[in-house]
Amino acid sequence: MYALFFITVLLLFGVGLVFAQTDRQEVMAHWDERRCDLTVILASSLYKPVNDPRSKTTFAAENLKFCTNKIIKEVFTVALNPFLALVGQQLQFTNVLQGVMANIKGMIGKFFASFSKILGGVYQRFIAIGFNFRKTFVMFLTAMNRAFGIAIASLFSGMSMLVTIQNLVDAVINIILIVLGIFVGLVIILFLAFFPTIPIILTTIAVMVAGAASFAAAGNAGPLKGVFCFSPRTFIKTVRGVISIQEIKLGDILEDGGKVEGILEVNGTGTDIYNLGGIHVSGDHLVFYEPLNQWILVKEHPDAQKQIKQEPLLICLNTSTREIPIQGFRFRDWEELPPEDTQLQNEWNALVAEMIGSTSHTSANQYPLLSGAWFVQTPGGKVALRDIQLGMKVLDFDGSWTKVIGIYTGLEELPAGAESFWYTDSIWWREKNSWVQRPSSSPAQYKQKGFHLVTGSGTFRIVSLTEERGVRDFTEVGQARIAETYEWMKQRL
Repeated sequence: MYALFFITVLLLFGVGLVFAQTDRQEVMAHWDERRCDLTVILASSLYKPVNDPRSKTTFAAENLKFCTNKIIKEVFTVALNPFLALVGQQLQFTNVLQGVMANIKGMIGKFFASFSKILGGVYQRFIAIGFNFRKTFVMFLTAMNRAFGIAIASLFSGMSMLVTIQNLVDAVINIILIVLGIFVGLVIILFLAFFPTIPIILTTIAVMVAGAASFAAAGNAGPLKGVFCFSPRTFIKTVRGVISIQEIKLGDILEDGGKVEGILEVNGTGTDIYNLGGIHVSGDHLVFYEPLNQWILVKEHPDAQKQIKQEPLLICLNTSTREIPIQGFRFRDWEELPPEDTQLQNEWNALVAEMIGSTSHTSANQYPLLSGAWFVQTPGGKVALRDIQLGMKVLDFDGSWTKVIGIYTGLEELPAGAESFWYTDSIWWREKNSWVQRPSSSPAQYKQKGFHLVTGSGTFRIVSLTEERGVRDFTEVGQARIAETYEWMKQRL
């Protein structure tokens, strides 16, 4: 078997040599094109030129190396052509992208150039404004220095003025002392001269003083002192809507469910008015202060501000809850005493009796009201109580004139069959040089509209068809002393 293999190889080799020898001339003529053929590579030593100094082995090895490099180069060229083509395309895209970026860069450069140009103008304006501001500040500083100088000068001028006034006062005092000395001397001289007629002169002076006092009591009674009422422009929420307090009617229901049982209108001239949350109210009105959980006077409230403007007319209410809710605030009504607290009402009547010098009082807890049919004596004649107006003069219980500074209108329960000239148990009557209350034993069955007055003296006279009596006004203790009851009331509320 091995012999057969070697024989086959030798035959093949021999055939190859025959073919190679036959084709040698043509291969040698086209050596550059044929040198890398497979048959030529295998027998390259046969194609060595005669004049080539290299050995056949070296020639064949170098030809094999040459052909191997050529084949490898061609293989790589073919293999890399797609990749090189792709890279070329990317390079072209890169060139386009570079062009785009160059255009964008140019646009941005032009934008920044334009923006810098605009900003330059703004900056110049900013510099100009800053310069003007600095100039204004320097002028303001100069003005302040001048004002300070003027203030210092005014201060020294004021001090000079005070010294001048002091010297003037001293001079006036000296002059007054001199005049008084002269006057005393004249009085002594006149006393000695008119000594026999002194009794007649003293009698005349006493008559003049009494007349002046009577005139003052009649026509110069001031406003209600210590009043606790509201401006007529105060708006209150009712079931009829939000209306001003001067539009309130008897029987109206307030937002807390309280029913209006009485309305008091008084002269407000001279009364201190405070602004509490937009509500204009007198300083002596009671308001509930939540931080202290107690009732305080409006003028004691930290948010109350005293107003310069006064009110010629003030209005207050009496309600079934004894409170008047307005814009989130809780104010007490005029009566203030809880309607169900008969013990407290009895204590109040005792306080009134003590203040007016009476030893008689009842436990009545009604509003002090009179029928509108009672007459009141005025300078022009008798006028029905229901027709009396603020500012009128009426006859006091002691026969002098007093001015009406308040009018109260209310509803009160009366017994069946009450006469035209009715009155409630809380009225204080003048009897036997003392003030007393007349209790009623008849049970109340229906409500009737009644009236009462507030006068400068605290009293007035009423007249029926059969009698004429003095009564205390609606304040009971008199407008001049009503403020004395505030602390007593605050302690019990």
